[in-house]
Amino acid sequence: MRVTNGMMRTNSMLNMQKNKVSYDKYLQQYNTQKKIQRPSDDPTIAVRALKYRTTLVEIEQFQRNIDDATSWMDATETAIKDVDAVLDNMVQYVNQAATGTVNAKDRADITKQLDQYAQYIYEQDMNADYAGRYIFTGFRTDTPMLFDKSQDNVLYTIHEQLEVKDIRQYDYVYGRAEIGDTKTAQEYANEASKFLNTNRILISYQDIVDKDASMTTTFNPAVQTKEGDGSTGSATSINGPFITFKDKNGVEFVKKVTIKKVASDEKYNDHLKPDENEVYLVPETGELVFGDSIYDTIRGGSDLSVSYQKKTFEKNEIRPEHYFVCEAEDTSNGKSWVYNKNPDNLEDGELFNNFTPRDQNIQYQINFSQTIQVNTEGYKAVGTIVGRSIQDIKNSCNELDVIEARMSEVEKRIADLDEGTDGDKIANLTELKTQLQTQMDLQKSVLVKSLGAMITTIQGAKDKINVALADHGSRYNRMVMTRNKIDELELDTNQAKSDNEDADIGEAYINFTESNLLYQATLNATSKVLGQSLLDFI
Repeated sequence: MRVTNGMMRTNSMLNMQKNKVSYDKYLQQYNTQKKIQRPSDDPTIAVRALKYRTTLVEIEQFQRNIDDATSWMDATETAIKDVDAVLDNMVQYVNQAATGTVNAKDRADITKQLDQYAQYIYEQDMNADYAGRYIFTGFRTDTPMLFDKSQDNVLYTIHEQLEVKDIRQYDYVYGRAEIGDTKTAQEYANEASKFLNTNRILISYQDIVDKDASMTTTFNPAVQTKEGDGSTGSATSINGPFITFKDKNGVEFVKKVTIKKVASDEKYNDHLKPDENEVYLVPETGELVFGDSIYDTIRGGSDLSVSYQKKTFEKNEIRPEHYFVCEAEDTSNGKSWVYNKNPDNLEDGELFNNFTPRDQNIQYQINFSQTIQVNTEGYKAVGTIVGRSIQDIKNSCNELDVIEARMSEVEKRIADLDEGTDGDKIANLTELKTQLQTQMDLQKSVLVKSLGAMITTIQGAKDKINVALADHGSRYNRMVMTRNKIDELELDTNQAKSDNEDADIGEAYINFTESNLLYQATLNATSKVLGQSLLDFI
């Protein structure tokens, strides 16, 4: 084959260009420390680089989510532990009160201190917020746990779940001797106070609506009713407050509740003793009281619930929508809302699903296809019973104050009489004083029992909050482990990203040096070829 000078020049220029490309490639690798400068240099490396970078962006978002979730859960844990510490203080305080003196000053201190403890739990801890969001209110993070002012324009229909085990025998003092100018000692003796007891549970609110006709509920016909005489029948609708429960055989029952209104001058009457198959609801005090027969039916069963209405709320009372399945109606404009109902309520005739609040779990994504619940709903951590049970102690303390005042009045009357001319009156008032002393002794016993019951209530509240704290802690630990895993994944991904796209600086330098030598050799050889032509030999 004939080789011309032109062919040699062309081949030399082509080889020089190839060496220049190689020289530039390794020069760029050495300068940028990257294997490729554009996707076309190596599509496989480019595609992997995009995947690694996308993964790192997602990891950074998960880390931000975990940081936010950690702050939220730290705030939650602080509040829950604070409630637990306050409950410990309450137990110690109530123990001291139960074993100590119960004079007027002590009683005032007891009620004030317990009130302060309860207010601190609900107003400080359960109403706590993080970054402007209330942490115990489920999805409604913009709504405080408590009413920020008194209101009476919204009628709530509340469906409250109760624990059968919380129905307890309640002792109270019945009857009292009243001062009368014409009463004899025997009449005073006939008015002697005595112990009575009944089966009672406190609902979450007092001063509830007491009008039966304002509330009508329709039930599945398969649900049984418990009539006042203990007989059963099929249920269609009920007006007014009602309870639902399952007996020991699992049969669902609904029973209408009798509103037992107690006027202020009737509070010593035997209002807490319903008939065998009756259930009383005392609107002023929020007491649900069971007759002996209906209680025997209920205590062997489960799923006890009560439905009632409340319209007037004081400042710092718990908003029902955060604790219960409930309906609310604005009486000024007729607008209504439904809170916390499960989507499967009352399906297939299941009555009791109606009273199970819908879970409001705030989920954060903390890893690929992995979410975690960051919130704890208030009703799952702290019930309403802690604040409500204080009322029994306050009532006993107030009653003792009244008895002591009446005792002082009787003693003053006796001191004002003359033994020589008013012997009969003195004897009558002495008998009254004896009856008042008996009433005081009985009421002190009631106070001690109320303090003992308060200790049991607090221990139950501690058990509940410890369960919530354990659940919270397990989720927190899982999040910490996930954070560690995410951090390890970030290191691994960064390493894989580096291996994929970063040039080895030593190898890049060697390749650059070699390509430089080849390029210089090419220049030298080409200069010899281009430096001579055929004319040089003519």
